[in-house]
This record gives sequence, structure tokens and C-alpha cells, in this order.
Amino acid sequence: MTAEREELLSSLLGGATPPLANCEFALYSDEGIAPALQPGEGAALSPSAVPKRRMDFALGRRAAHAALAGAGCLRAWEPILQGPSGEPCWPLGWTGAISHSGGVAVAAVGDTEHWAGIGIDLESRQRLPSMAIQRRICAGEESRWIEASPHPPQRLLELFSAKEAIYKAMFVATGESLGFADAELTHDPARRGFDARITRRIDPRIGADHRCFVGCRVTDEFVFTHVFVES
Repeated sequence: MTAEREELLSSLLGGATPPLANCEFALYSDEGIAPALQPGEGAALSPSAVPKRRMDFALGRRAAHAALAGAGCLRAWEPILQGPSGEPCWPLGWTGAISHSGGVAVAAVGDTEHWAGIGIDLESRQRLPSMAIQRRICAGEESRWIEASPHPPQRLLELFSAKEAIYKAMFVATGESLGFADAELTHDPARRGFDARITRRIDPRIGADHRCFVGCRVTDEFVFTHVFVES
């Protein structure tokens, strides 16, 4: 990873308080030429995919391979194919997540001895969401937290990203898809993130009132969130 990429990744992770041990992160950015895909990976792309989609996908796969290699996975450079719901198919014994926005892709991986699921989400601050989606995404306390800010769209972006990270992690851990109402978030400024409560039973291990923490880092360019589900 170049020094510039390392600096950006450090800024996305700096000051966070999730359990970052036993996992590995990697970041790749758009430098004009899409990284080469491993055999079979391109099958996940539609023939009509636009260049930006192809670039984002290639950056994500390259970041995922680099994260696996950094974590010591012996199968790090084998193809990462796509599952039936669009999820990455990780090597046996590993789990992870990929996210991309604004010409940057980030991947996080860990072994399944420690993690049942990992969720990350990267959002560019250049694309703030419309406040029209607040009612669909937010519960009462979440809406009040957003509206108490002089910059509500920024807070809405943070909360949206945090919920995206939760849903990715829970899908990998349980195979169940969550809706926006299935997790209620409370901002925790001291820990730089959100305390999350799952509002319905997902599987025997994760029932209603299950709690987890979502780390949230805001830089000049991005919002980056991450959540880990223990095995």
C-alpha cells in the first residue's frame, strides 16, 4: 500500500474503538487504471456495467485480496466470487466486508474463529442524502438526534452508514436481511460511534434487544463505519 493510501486508511480508522484486533483492513483508490481481477470475478458484473461500476468493483476486490494477504490467509489471491445475494464469497475460515465510495474502496477481513460477521460502510461526504429519506431510515430518537444538529444531512449520512454496516455484518453472521427499523442507534460521542440495539429476533444467537457497537469516523472527505459480530 502506498504512503498516501496508508495515510487515508489511518484517517478512517484513527480514534475508533471497535475490537480491531484479529482483523485486517486494506484500501485502494482510483488511479486511472482498474486493478486486474482474478479469474471468474468479473462474472459478477453486468455486461452493461458503466466504467465507474467496473472501477469500483475492481478496487474493492483488490482491497479484499490485500486485506486477506495482510491477515496471513494462505488463499488470499484466489478469486473472491459473488454469492446469490451479491455478497463476497470469502475463503473457508474467513469473513469480511467491502465498501466503496468516491473513488476509494476499503475491505476488512477476519478469521471466523473470532468473527461471525464484519460490516463496513464508506460514504463520500460530497453526496449528502436527501432529508426526504429520514422517515424511512430513522426511529424517533434517531430523528431527534439528526434534527438537533445545525447540519442534519451530515448526521443522516452517519446514521445511514452505520445501519448499512450493521446490516452487512448481520447478513454474513445469520443469513438474514434486516430492514432499517430492525436496528435502533444511539450516538455515543465518547466512543466515536453508535450503540445499536437489534429490535427483532434474527436467529437463536441474536435476539431482540441484542446490542453491538458501530464505530464511526468522519474525515473531511468520508464517513466510515464498522461493526463486528463475535463468533
